Amino acid sequence: MRFQKIQEEEEQKRQGATWRTLIMVIWFGIAFYVAYIGTEWIFENGWITYEMFYGAGLSRSFPQIAIRIVLMLIIVTIFQIFLFLGFAIAAPKGRRRSGVADLHSYNKDPFDNDRF
Repeated sequence: MRFQKIQEEEEQKRQGATWRTLIMVIWFGIAFYVAYIGTEWIFENGWITYEMFYGAGLSRSFPQIAIRIVLMLIIVTIFQIFLFLGFAIAAPKGRRRSGVADLHSYNKDPFDNDRF
């Protein structure tokens, strides 16, 4: 009986994970698209050139597409940090301060002691 209640509690905790995963995948795709357009725009306007990287000590055998991919990954990482902070601020567990006494428990009692 207690084992089934623990299993049900774990299933309830995972209930919204599918939507969050779907949102993360969509955001990840949008971030890559924006990063691609952003790197294209930066290189076309000449704000960053490949010669800057090669002049900074990068070997000429390093392909130009790899430089673009690294810049895209940096931009996508920044977007993912913003999404993580958004979930941390918007989620109830992210807003709750640790160590603050609260009448509501996020962990259910597996013994179902509701006598009090």
